[in-house]
Amino acid sequence: MGAIAGARVRVAIALLLLAFPFCSGAAFAQQRANGEVVIWVTDAATHRPIDNAEVFLLGGDTPQTSLTNAQGELDLREITPGSYRVEVQRGDYDRSDSPEFDVLENARVRVDVALEPALKVIANVKSRPGVTISSTEIGAESAERKVSQSLKGALDKLAGVSVDDTTYGPNSAFNVSLHNHDASQTGYAIDGIRIGGPQQQLLGSAQSLFTGASVSFTPTAGYLGGTINYQTLRPTKQWTYDALGTMGNYGAGTYSFAVSGALSSRLEVAFQHAFDARDSFLSGLRYADQSGIAYEHLGSNQSRGDLLRLNYTFDKRTSAAFSGMLTNASYAHICSDFTTLLPCGYGSIPMTVNRNGFASIRLNSLVGNVQTNLSFGVPFGEFETGQGVRVVGGVAMTPYSSHNTYNGFNFGFDGSLTARRHTDSLDAYESAFRGTSTQTYNGVPSQVDQPIARTSWFGFSDHVKSNDKLALTHSVSLDSGTGAGTALVLSETADWQPAKADVYEASVEAGSAQPVYEGRLALEDPLSADFDCANQSAYVDGSSDPARKQSYLNYTFSWQHSFRGGNVKVSAYRENDGGQPVRASVPIAAEPPGTFPNGLAAYLAGLAGAWSLPTVCGSIPFNAGHVYMTQSLSGLDEINRGFDITARVPLGRNLFALPTYTVGSTFLTTIDPRLQFPGSYYGIGLQLPHKPLRKAGLTIDSILPRRHLELLLNAEFTSINNAGNLPAFTTYNAGLVFRPEVGTITLTESNMFGTDAGLFTRYDRVYPMPVVGGGSFAFSSTPLPPRQWTITYRIPWHQRVARGGTGVGAAKQTP
Repeated sequence: MGAIAGARVRVAIALLLLAFPFCSGAAFAQQRANGEVVIWVTDAATHRPIDNAEVFLLGGDTPQTSLTNAQGELDLREITPGSYRVEVQRGDYDRSDSPEFDVLENARVRVDVALEPALKVIANVKSRPGVTISSTEIGAESAERKVSQSLKGALDKLAGVSVDDTTYGPNSAFNVSLHNHDASQTGYAIDGIRIGGPQQQLLGSAQSLFTGASVSFTPTAGYLGGTINYQTLRPTKQWTYDALGTMGNYGAGTYSFAVSGALSSRLEVAFQHAFDARDSFLSGLRYADQSGIAYEHLGSNQSRGDLLRLNYTFDKRTSAAFSGMLTNASYAHICSDFTTLLPCGYGSIPMTVNRNGFASIRLNSLVGNVQTNLSFGVPFGEFETGQGVRVVGGVAMTPYSSHNTYNGFNFGFDGSLTARRHTDSLDAYESAFRGTSTQTYNGVPSQVDQPIARTSWFGFSDHVKSNDKLALTHSVSLDSGTGAGTALVLSETADWQPAKADVYEASVEAGSAQPVYEGRLALEDPLSADFDCANQSAYVDGSSDPARKQSYLNYTFSWQHSFRGGNVKVSAYRENDGGQPVRASVPIAAEPPGTFPNGLAAYLAGLAGAWSLPTVCGSIPFNAGHVYMTQSLSGLDEINRGFDITARVPLGRNLFALPTYTVGSTFLTTIDPRLQFPGSYYGIGLQLPHKPLRKAGLTIDSILPRRHLELLLNAEFTSINNAGNLPAFTTYNAGLVFRPEVGTITLTESNMFGTDAGLFTRYDRVYPMPVVGGGSFAFSSTPLPPRQWTITYRIPWHQRVARGGTGVGAAKQTP
């Protein structure tokens, strides 16, 4: 009865939120992660707008160069908070530079530049709250972030993005699929600098150090799905401070302190320290597991991270930036599978420890009309599970341990030249990393050195402003990846804006050469396999195929329409991928004989022995035809196609609806012989496993400025064939933001009604699939996290800069 009453209360609250009277007053929080800079260029004498003025935004992570339109306007969006300067030139006018100004989160900065031939320049800077949103970025003020327990949870609410921390096992902090691509085809970057290696270990432990993230679905070298760029605290001119603390159920707790400012007129600094902790959902429960021992299961996750960023300005047109990040994380093992006679567990095994870091240096310069950005990044780290003796059925078995290391480098160069109606860009990128993987096999350590994986890219693009309504971009590049050879990549893009409220974009791209990043893995011993007694199946991990020659053809089209207080965007895509890597599960009998040191028969006998243990599957028959090895296969052809719809719809003066809808179809057009073996559940034209065809979301945001409140409700729908192999489900989340005189208090509740929640993975025979040779196969179902709540108190403050200055301009910043 208590649960029913609680559900009724939540429904009543939801209805009250929707029916709440609209309050007058300007909205005090917009759904925007970064800032916006609008430049207006006019003639100082005639006050007429200057068309095709060359504008350079200095101080960002990547060069920003473009031309003004016929109204003398240039709107630069998705600008990361930090310190910037604008330079403008046009024909016979003198080159101008604005005062240095800060772009704060959710701020819209306007820079007015008046040019006078060879006489003087006047530049004024003003800042006010922003009013536009982006459907592909997440920040502290994004609605998705306010109704999520973490940044990665907020990313999962964006159209075309699927976050999974269950499918690929405990060695992955989480994986992100973009437009249903394989997770290995998603690239990651920190502050615009791409990183290689097992990025998930670093990104998983550094979530509290990230101020936001943005998603690009544009294919890049090595990553067909696109790239996620995580943003960190940037140095600013004025001293800014931010203290944050979080507490919640399941032992959730976070604290963070950040400071940024200028140590001198040339040197700016930013520093952040963060700590995050959370208990397992099973922590504190007493039950018997496969060890045959009933004991209290204790599990916790902890991570600490430190970030330091330095910006040094040599002169108005040249600056250097350094960034260093270190994280240290640990988590206890509590296996949540209950697909055997007793829940998974081998007794007390020490915690896994992750130590990761990322250091980078960047040099920005503007020489004449050429803007350059040179960057160098170094990712490194290790993650290990210490020695421990596994106990199964009350008997001490072989010890288990694992130790993995990685290191690498990433070099990037971006250069752009703006002249007349052309903006030409020259880009180069080189990445390489390697590592080692050591784990025990039947108690004996086995080390595998990972081969060096390289990605190279050299490209040129010409952005042509045909007129104020049409722009064309011609691009060509050479891509090269380990094992995949070299490919010529061609791209054509057209941007058409027939009216101020409508923007159309169409592009076509061909060519691909990306390496396989999965690496070589030591064969798992039989006790480490994932067993499912009811389904009579077992899974083990295996090594990846080397990359092969590839092909790629991509078509995209988008339309964005803006209206008073809102907008809607529709994006459609189709990709024909050839020879690409696909992560799949192969019937073990289809593997080459050399895969198993003592032969397949001996390995299957070891699996059967572990299967028949009294606490695993006992007398339930072992089915060798349902044993699979999960690995990355190369040389497959597939088609990805679908569309995304996102919108911001004002329902009243301070009430907004933020709907999303995604359809993504992903299927093979050729098949690997190993996937045609009896027992395989793959086929041509079938949606790939764990790739839901449809996702949808709706967030209602009600802003009550007079009461200093913001109320949010969110619903997220996911269709069948999802990562957890659950029936189609809808989760409900809520957020309450209170803004007193000092700071912000946010209360977040996720999965309010406990949809498909549970503690253990079970076999529920959801979505059975036909298999080669007859019969059907269904994965075990991983439940959604139980209802969680957190309360966060954030106190940001910064120095106010008084209005002042003479000569070339004056600057004013408001919070």
